[in-house]
Amino acid sequence: MDTKLQKDAMKVLKETSRTFFIPIKLLEPNVREAVASAYLCMRAIDEIEDHEQIDSSDKIKLLNETCTILEKNIADSTRFNMH
Repeated sequence: MDTKLQKDAMKVLKETSRTFFIPIKLLEPNVREAVASAYLCMRAIDEIEDHEQIDSSDKIKLLNETCTILEKNIADSTRFNMH
């Protein structure tokens, strides 16, 4: 992961969950990156779902678009990590 992006992600993680940030910092770098990324994705999805000013149809559209992006990135990642 790009170093600046990784630092930014860890900053956001620390601001959103101090208790979860502490043990994540102790993980091996590759595991830390994966866990932090997954946590922040789930936090973003939860924020969309819980947002009171976004109507249901817009939430569905945003969540479906998020799903599409994550599925594409997982497929790309799997394709490149095959031996």
